[in-house]
Amino acid sequence: MRALTVIVATVGLLLAGYCSSVPKAEISTDNYPNVSVQFVDGQHGWIIGPRLFRTMDAGRSWQIIKHSRAEDAIKADDGPEYRKNYVQFVDRDWGWRCSNVDLSAVEYTENGGLSWSAPIRVAEGFRRGGIVFINRNHGWVLGSKVFVTTNRGQTWREETSLAGLDLRHPYFLDADHGWIANESGVIARTNDGGQSWKTITTSMRDVHGIFFVTTTKGWLVGDDGLVATTVNGGSDWEKSAAPVPYDSRRNMRTTLLDVFFSTPNTGWIAGNDGTVLGTRDGGKTWAKASTPTQVPLSSIRFVDSLHGWAVGGNAEPATLEGQPSNVVIETDDGGSNWRVKTFQ
Repeated sequence: MRALTVIVATVGLLLAGYCSSVPKAEISTDNYPNVSVQFVDGQHGWIIGPRLFRTMDAGRSWQIIKHSRAEDAIKADDGPEYRKNYVQFVDRDWGWRCSNVDLSAVEYTENGGLSWSAPIRVAEGFRRGGIVFINRNHGWVLGSKVFVTTNRGQTWREETSLAGLDLRHPYFLDADHGWIANESGVIARTNDGGQSWKTITTSMRDVHGIFFVTTTKGWLVGDDGLVATTVNGGSDWEKSAAPVPYDSRRNMRTTLLDVFFSTPNTGWIAGNDGTVLGTRDGGKTWAKASTPTQVPLSSIRFVDSLHGWAVGGNAEPATLEGQPSNVVIETDDGGSNWRVKTFQ
C-alpha cells in the first residue's frame, strides 16, 4: 500500500459566537482541542470540541453550531482522549452528552445539537466517565460505577456487575453486541443489549480505543504503540506489529488513541504525535502516514470508503511551541491524501 500523506493544520476557533456572558478572563477556546468525529449514517455527522460542527450531506458542507452557554463547550484541558466519549449522537436528530453544568447528570438534544435539555440527574454522587447509547431510550453512563437507562433517562439503575471496573472506552456494533474496555486490561462484553455482561480479563493494559468489524473480529489500541486484534469476540487478543514511532520523551512507543474500520479489510488508527496508520489487508500490514505535526489525533472516522476525517489537538494550553490546539484533516481518496479542513 502506498504511503499515506497527511497535512495537518489549525482550525481557527474564535471566541465570538459563544455566550456573551463569558468572563473576559476566561482562556480562549482557541487553546482547546477537538475531541471526536462521529457519523450516524452516510450523511449525518458531527465534529465535537470547543465548538460543534454538523454535516447533513456526508461532509461536503459543515454548519457551525454556536453554543448558547459558555459551559456547553468541551474544554479538554487534560487531553482530547479523556473527553472523546462525552457526547454521542444516535440518529440525525437525537444525541446525548455528559453535562458540564452538573457532573452527575446528562443532557439530550432533539435537533441535532442546536439546543440541549436541562440536566437529568443520573445518581447522587455519580461522576461522569463517558457515555454510550444504542438508541434514544437505551444507554449507559460510564465510570467507577455504571448506570443504565431504558426509558430515555427518566430513571436509571446501577449495573452492579460492572461496579468498580472504571470502564471508559465503549463500542457497540449493533443494538445487541457491545464492548467497554478500561485501562487495566478488563473488557465487559454483552451479546444481548446489556441484559447480561461478561467481564474478560486480558493483558491489554492502557487501552484508549476499541472497535469491532463483526461480532467476533475486533481491534483495540492504546499506550506504548499497543495494537491488538481478536477473532473470538474479545475473549483472546493478539498483539499486532505496526510501524508505530518511538517517543523518546516518554521512553516508549507513541500512544494510540483511536481505531476505525470501514470494512473488514480497510482501517485506520490515530494517536499522539500526529500518528496515523492505515491498512487495506485487514491489519496484516499497516502503513504510517508522514505528518508535519506532533499533536494528538484522538478520533478518526470515515463516512464511506473514500471520505474521512481525523480530529484532535493539544490539551490547553498548547504544550509544544508552534503546534496548534485544534486540528481537523480530511481525505476524499480513502486516506491516500489528506488536506486541511477549514470551516467557513
